[in-house]
Amino acid sequence: MLTDSHRGELETTEQAGQSTASLTEPLPQWVSVRCSGYARCVHSTSELIGQVLREAIEGGGLAGWATVDLWDGVATARITETGDTVHIVDESVAQRGICAILLDDDVHHAHTREALRADNPRLIDGEVADTIVQFGLFGWIVYR
Repeated sequence: MLTDSHRGELETTEQAGQSTASLTEPLPQWVSVRCSGYARCVHSTSELIGQVLREAIEGGGLAGWATVDLWDGVATARITETGDTVHIVDESVAQRGICAILLDDDVHHAHTREALRADNPRLIDGEVADTIVQFGLFGWIVYR
């Protein structure tokens, strides 16, 4: 189950033993995910979200699987995925990705979880941002 200390509302859907999160406004300041009996927390600031979006869009994080059609330079981009599917990448996508990464136990994503937990936006590079955005858009890694 997901909670966020009353700063925003996170909705959860449980299907076949799996939990997914969707964000409703406003963005929470703290994201706390309870999984396997213990809590995982990350301080979700606008600086962190901004760094995720900048690295994904400007830092080339998405370059391997999408082209950037429009980018406002701050918080919203329109991208075209390989195969011509169009997506909007914004703060809510980054927030959903952060929640999903915190729920994920795959050892291959440990670097991304540690970068988020360090509470240091400078640790968010293109690779970490790409992972967060893919989890936010698709719920898992589609493109490696």
